[in-house]
Amino acid sequence: MDLTLLTASALSRGIKKREYSSREVTQAFLDRIEKTEPAVGSFITVTGERALKRAAEVDGKLARGE
Repeated sequence: MDLTLLTASALSRGIKKREYSSREVTQAFLDRIEKTEPAVGSFITVTGERALKRAAEVDGKLARGE
């Protein structure tokens, strides 16, 4: 499944149901950015490591029931 094709609502539901993690969703979008950015040119800076760190924090909170 291509997570980048899902709506924000579908992604939110899937994360809450643990069908996929925040980190998986973030990585899917980072992969898409890497693949398409040379042709699109819509980003000045992509902070992938920062985004993955934040996604891991969200996954940790969900695991703790927050």
